[in-house]
Amino acid sequence: MNLVKLNEIKVALVPLDLNKGNMMSVRVNYADDLKREHAYKKVKAQITPANMEKYKVKADFSYYENQNISAKGKGFDMDMDFYDDHVKIRLNLSFLLSPLKGRILDSIQGQVKRLIGY
Repeated sequence: MNLVKLNEIKVALVPLDLNKGNMMSVRVNYADDLKREHAYKKVKAQITPANMEKYKVKADFSYYENQNISAKGKGFDMDMDFYDDHVKIRLNLSFLLSPLKGRILDSIQGQVKRLIGY
């Protein structure tokens, strides 16, 4: 890691791991009256291994107290970070799944939007 000094601010330059896959992210804003905790609970109740089997997706899910949901499966990693007014969804796909990245992320975004967005 290289450190560069910019106007008295130290910035860390970290090389990208190009073998990591294709990382994409989207943001879904909450409906006006929805709070962070409630949005997390609604999504957590729906994104479970049992519900994902309907889509033939096998993954290990982790649910964290800081209102983060992570999923790791064959060829993908997904993180959902819940903030005060939105959720950020990050999806990292393997090279094999990369041609489907737009469709997959649109599908996830659409499902989350139906649960908590507008």
